[in-house]
Amino acid sequence: MYAIQIENPELEKLAIDVFGKTPIQEDSDLYEFLTQKKIQKDLEESMEQALNGDTMSMDDAFKKTCPEHGV
Repeated sequence: MYAIQIENPELEKLAIDVFGKTPIQEDSDLYEFLTQKKIQKDLEESMEQALNGDTMSMDDAFKKTCPEHGV
């Protein structure tokens, strides 16, 4: 379980209005939003790494990624 502290009263009221007493994990819109933000963050970090020359070979990338995804 993860708790999010909301210190902005307007945002807190909005969250209560939207989610009410429904557990947030049951709200697919929030899950989709957070997933999209995570992908965006990962892409931005990857682009920054690439621009800084912090890259790896294709073989190393596959060796690292495939086991992480069960391939």
